[in-house]
Parts: sequence; structure tokens; C-alpha cells
Amino acid sequence: KEKELSFDTDLRVFEDVYFVVTALSLADRVGKVQEVFTHHRVYSEQIKNKLFRKYYSQVPTLYAKIMEFLRVHGMYAPLSQSFLNLSCSRCYKIYNLLWRDARENFWAALHDTYAEELGWTLAAPEDFESEDVRDFCANVIMYNHKQFEHRQGRGLKVRIRSVGARVKANRNRKKRRQFFKKLFKRVKDSSEVI
Repeated sequence: KEKELSFDTDLRVFEDVYFVVTALSLADRVGKVQEVFTHHRVYSEQIKNKLFRKYYSQVPTLYAKIMEFLRVHGMYAPLSQSFLNLSCSRCYKIYNLLWRDARENFWAALHDTYAEELGWTLAAPEDFESEDVRDFCANVIMYNHKQFEHRQGRGLKVRIRSVGARVKANRNRKKRRQFFKKLFKRVKDSSEVI
């Protein structure tokens, strides 16, 4: 109550992860008590699978919400490397559990939005605890799913040293596009006035 912590009611899967991570990030100390404070409904494996199949796309959203919470409470900077590894490794694990179409959609969401939003594009190769997770994140940042599968089919590995340069080039390309889009819009608007 003091820290105004609660479960996020918008999340249908991993809602306990949100609560646990946010609570632990603000904890002065952690201890074990014998009292029962919560009761969990245990679902059958079939219902768990249905929920997962329906709501797997909420996983990156979950980590975006956790990141926002950490920033608001001034805890992101000291926990940034832990957050990076937690968010990347969970997304890597989820990706490997998905079926073909879902993998493509999940990858697209990570590639188009969440990799940058979650700070993956700012990470250095040595920030990762696992090479598999590091390579997964680098591939998500650099390639769309079709490109990734093509490269994987040819046995090509991501060159970690080129990830930073590629991210910088993509950012510059986006800035240029936005600049020219605004420029052409102004030109178009002014020609309509004349």
C-alpha cells in the first residue's frame, strides 16, 4: 500500500511478473514469511496453453510497463542491465515457444517497436549474460523475420560488432525520412495556397 503496488489488470499473462519485478525493485530488504497472503487459481495445462496462445503478444508490453515503472521510481539506471537481460531472455524464450505465424508477428513487434523502446538497441555486447540471448536481440534489431530466417537458412551468424553501426544508420535514415516528409508537406501546403 505504501508503495502503491498492484497487479496490472490489463495483462492476461505474466501479470505476476509485473508485480514481483516492481515490488523487488523498490524493496529495502527481502524476507520470507510463513503466512499465506495470496491464493492462486491453478489452471489445467489446456487452459494455460489457450491463454498463452491468445495473449503471448502482451509480453513485450509487460516489459515496457515495467521499464516505465522503474523510470518513474528512479530505479531504471541501477537496474538497467538486469532489466535488459530479463526482458531479452524472456522474449527469446517466448519466441522459441511460438508456432510459425505467431513467431513472425512477435518478431515484427519486437523489431518495429519494442527493441528500441526496451533499450536493446543501446546495449553493448558485454551487457548480456548469454550469447544466445545477445544474438537473438542483435538479430531482432537488425533484421525483419524474413531476412532473419533467410540468413539462418544459409547458416549466417550476426556480426555483433556491426550492430551498433547498423542501429545508428537506421536512426539517421528515420530522421532523414521525417525531415523530408515534413519538408515536402510544407512545400505541398504552400503550393496549395498559391
